[in-house]
Amino acid sequence: MRIVTSSHDLTLACESLSASDFVAADTEFMREQTFWPQLCLVQLATHEEAVRNYVIVLKTIGQGHQKLYETRTQLSKAEVEADIQRYANRLKEAFNAVKGL
Repeated sequence: MRIVTSSHDLTLACESLSASDFVAADTEFMREQTFWPQLCLVQLATHEEAVRNYVIVLKTIGQGHQKLYETRTQLSKAEVEADIQRYANRLKEAFNAVKGL
């Protein structure tokens, strides 16, 4: 993840992104105290970065669902709960990686 804080940083990011055939974009707006939304964050990623992180998220979701299915009759056991919590934490990490692009 690269944080852009200057015109120079933006130039470097644009040069890097321009080499990609595809750019994923995500925006975040704030409108808690304003009538019109205010742009707060723009996240950009190359096709390769977006796919790589999306695959991580999908695999983590799949593994967590499989674990839930396999242990559906034992969900009250502490070790099963701990396993599910680990999957949830991995999913949060993967989500934040995707969000941070």
